[in-house]
Amino acid sequence: MPLIRSPGSRLRPLVAPGYPSFSTSAATVEAERTIRDGPRNDWSRDEIKSIYDCPILDLLFHGAQVHRHVH
Repeated sequence: MPLIRSPGSRLRPLVAPGYPSFSTSAATVEAERTIRDGPRNDWSRDEIKSIYDCPILDLLFHGAQVHRHVH
């Protein structure tokens, strides 16, 4: 979820929690699910293929999101 900084305040989500994001790429779906539920290891071939078919910048952005959330 993108964050914004208002003058004199801390970072806050650009979109209120609970609202769906506007991007529906496989990277977005998996990043949001991973943040919510944690990692998984029961991937199907189609799910793996959908991640490989995502735009590289989506993968990079959402990977960074998950990383910031858990570290």
